[in-house]
Amino acid sequence: MTMAESVALFFATFVMKSLGRLLIQEAINLRGVRPQVEQLQAQLNRMQCFLEAAGARPKGGADEIIIHNCVAEIREASYDAEAAIATFIVKIAFRTSGRSDQFPFVLKRYLCIFKECLALREVRLEIEVINTRVTNSITTATIKAILCPYCEEDVVGTEEDVKAVVDLLVKEKTHYRVVSIWGMGGLGKTTLAKMVYKNIEIMRHFKCVAWAYISEQCNTREVLEGILIKLLSLSNKERKAIGKLKHDELVKKLHQVQSEKKCLVILDDIWKDADWDSLSAGFPNSTEVGSKILLTTRNKNVAKHVDQQRVLYKLRHLIAKKSWELFVKKTYMRRKEVTGNY
Repeated sequence: MTMAESVALFFATFVMKSLGRLLIQEAINLRGVRPQVEQLQAQLNRMQCFLEAAGARPKGGADEIIIHNCVAEIREASYDAEAAIATFIVKIAFRTSGRSDQFPFVLKRYLCIFKECLALREVRLEIEVINTRVTNSITTATIKAILCPYCEEDVVGTEEDVKAVVDLLVKEKTHYRVVSIWGMGGLGKTTLAKMVYKNIEIMRHFKCVAWAYISEQCNTREVLEGILIKLLSLSNKERKAIGKLKHDELVKKLHQVQSEKKCLVILDDIWKDADWDSLSAGFPNSTEVGSKILLTTRNKNVAKHVDQQRVLYKLRHLIAKKSWELFVKKTYMRRKEVTGNY
């Protein structure tokens, strides 16, 4: 990760946590702009994920300028956001503190209310502008440059599947909370789930997204901890605190996060009914907020077992033409790796 990316990540993380504290400590003063502040906090949470992904990607290439500009935008927007809110709180505190001997108290209070309304309108507009800046800084090109520098090189025939699964997940007011991708081993269930995970529409629809690989030996505690850490983007110190929670406290916390925010949790490769049963307590039954679960499994019984209101998506075999296209792509990529012709 470059120095610029590190600084931007620091700002995004710092301001996101500052906004969280302000929402609690200044609940009264911020009551008129709370929705805007919460939206900005969610946006910065997404930006933190993008910056972490940017730090892990290979350096160089034509996309470097796009990412550099994006990082600069996020850094400036993060700084402006905290400055706007801090200024607003100082103004309100100054205008509402104490009585004046020179003004009748009632007259002064009406004047303060009028000034508070003006300040409220100013900060609301300012935060909305910053929100727009942050949203616009993450363009389609930026997302592809950061998250998918090579992820689509050898993907063939998944476009329709990706669109179908994404549509199921982002659809509002549904009766289901789980979408199960089912198919035999080797069909590309994990690849499809990854494409959905990195889909732009998914990123914009859900406030938080977490990926968990289950495997044949499911460690329930480890999986639930990992999901909570990813949904909240916790620091090392906060992660240690999560590790000290009792199991029922961990489950309650995870349940609470998904009940308050629109979250997507992806559970890749669930083998047994018992694995789902051990994990399911951490997921809310209600679909009111819009949180969803996407899981992949090679076992049709597991896909049906997870939830009575689930949607089952069967992954099909590639037709001969698509299979040959995939074979050619993979062979070509292998040849490039051997010869070093990039």
